[in-house]
Amino acid sequence: MLRISRSAWTSFVAILFLVSLLACTEIKPDSYAMGSAVPFGSVGFSVRSTESTSDMNGKAILVHARMESLEGQEQARVASQSWQSFFNLVDHNGKKYKCRRILPTDYYYQNYSGGTSRGEKAWGKSLDPETAFSPVPTDWILRFDVPLEAEGFTLVIDNMSFHRPGVMAVPLDR
Repeated sequence: MLRISRSAWTSFVAILFLVSLLACTEIKPDSYAMGSAVPFGSVGFSVRSTESTSDMNGKAILVHARMESLEGQEQARVASQSWQSFFNLVDHNGKKYKCRRILPTDYYYQNYSGGTSRGEKAWGKSLDPETAFSPVPTDWILRFDVPLEAEGFTLVIDNMSFHRPGVMAVPLDR
């Protein structure tokens, strides 16, 4: 019969406790102000402003972001098709909301808001999925759908997919 010494057993329990404690510890994100550069892979990323629209079902928070140094039209297309998973909105109660859509600003307003950007025409020519990324856009909209009563938002950005450490947070003005 195998006997485990008391000190070995105590060490095992202590290590198990420390591992479980570390697993439950939430990493606090680095905070960045609106307008400042946020390290997001090789892309120059910053939050410019926010906008809110609402109806009876809820409201949409639009985060106006600038993304510079995208590596051509193909990376811009990939950003619009799959980068939503990198962005979450967190309200003052800690509830998370997923990014529903990320699109170039002009293309978003033309296709999802009746063609106006804060009451003004947002584009000169009609954009389609083929021309929306030429030239490579720098102004983007991240759309989040939230309940009407939600407030006090922070944009949380996961940088791990770019093999960079950390999660970043940008407190918003909404």
